[in-house]
Parts: sequence; C-alpha cells; structure tokens
Amino acid sequence: MSPRPKPAERSDTIPEYRRRDTTNWYRTDGVERETYTVAEAAAALGIGLKLAYELTRTGQIPTIRLGRRVLVSRATLDSILSGGD
Repeated sequence: MSPRPKPAERSDTIPEYRRRDTTNWYRTDGVERETYTVAEAAAALGIGLKLAYELTRTGQIPTIRLGRRVLVSRATLDSILSGGD
C-alpha cells in the first residue's frame, strides 16, 4: 500500500475548474456587499464556523434570515470588529 499523498500533491489532481480560491474570504467582484454568510463572517472574525453558528443562534451575532439563508450584515461585523456589541 502506497503512502497517502500530501495535501499539496493532492491539489494537483483536482481539475482547475473545481479548485476554490481561498486567498480571500470575501468576493472581489468590485461590488461592496452589505451582507456576508456565517462562514464569511467567521473568517473575518477569526473564529470557527461552529462557534459562529452558536453565536448567531444565541443572538450574540445578529443575523438576517432570507429563506433558509442566514446572513450577517456588514454593519454588524464592523461593530464587532471595532469593539462594540
């Protein structure tokens, strides 16, 4: 049995169209977004996804629900990052 390849080697086997750009947690299409997903908010805050969902569930991070989507406003993120509630 051959040893398992390292992650860098495995990424070479993923077709280019299936690769995700993980250099930025935000979209860079030139449009400033007003809302972010919980995963994007977690990345901006430097916390894990599980903790981010827990904080949204308890109301410590206010959210906006659109159908099944749970979004965090940019104003909320700016407030948290500047030290406010």
